[in-house]
Amino acid sequence: MSLQNMRTNRQIIDALRESDPSAVEELIDRYSARMQHFLRRRRFSETEAADLSGDIFLSVVQAVRRSALEREEALPAFVWTIARRRATMYRTEPRQTPRAESLQAAKAILAGMPEQDRELLVRYYLGEQTPEQICESFGLTAQQWGMVKTQTKARFFYERMRIPVQCVAGHQAERCVA
Repeated sequence: MSLQNMRTNRQIIDALRESDPSAVEELIDRYSARMQHFLRRRRFSETEAADLSGDIFLSVVQAVRRSALEREEALPAFVWTIARRRATMYRTEPRQTPRAESLQAAKAILAGMPEQDRELLVRYYLGEQTPEQICESFGLTAQQWGMVKTQTKARFFYERMRIPVQCVAGHQAERCVA
């Protein structure tokens, strides 16, 4: 996008809140090269960096849509704060063992997903293949892999949030506080 056609931070924020896909593309165009450099400096592999940058952009878009950002001049700092936090979390978050009802819900969601989405998630999350192998079989670059995985994962979690799950106390998940 040429400099003449670039939107202001306020225009991007407003367009993101209106679910304008071109605003997401512009946000990614604006920050992706620096994001890749930022993550590679922190010793993430190319595939990890592409994967994580997709998660970071998804987090930024979701936060903006929840009105977590009001001041337009704060957009760059907001993006980099989320990037730093997500990079730290990626390295430190423990793997959790899923509960039986979570596994049942996941199976139901996967069964209802398009075959390619289901195959991508199963290959990656169940450890059948490395990201490099998945990229090769789907004909994706590392950058494309990050975005496709993020979009597929977002669809999965959207569906997951629509299914009520019982917490340990037997209440609906919305009533349970961690």
